[in-house]
Amino acid sequence: MLKKRYWPRDFLIVSQLSDEDKRDFGFLESAAREGFQSFECEGLLGASAENGRDGDIVRRGGRGRYWEIDLSENQKVVTSLFVDGFETATNAVLRWLRGDEISHIGEEKVPATEFDKFG
Repeated sequence: MLKKRYWPRDFLIVSQLSDEDKRDFGFLESAAREGFQSFECEGLLGASAENGRDGDIVRRGGRGRYWEIDLSENQKVVTSLFVDGFETATNAVLRWLRGDEISHIGEEKVPATEFDKFG
């Protein structure tokens, strides 16, 4: 079973972090600052809200351009979407955790045909 590492946690000296680590930690810190329980687990980033909602982010294809987000409620996946860009992915997860409707979040998804070209 994979072990989640929850934020905040000890990590390397900031000057030793890669740009990717800094980006990832930025999401974890932002989510925690809003009161969500953020975590990382084997390349997956995510956060959970007290309202029973969870959001996970995983890099998918396009040399880091495309990301898959899984949005869950009460431990059941409501939807999985592919989005263009890390910032789009993190914004979608945070909006979901804050209580936005899935129909508004789904507006940012990448059409499957476009993802297939780059995946």
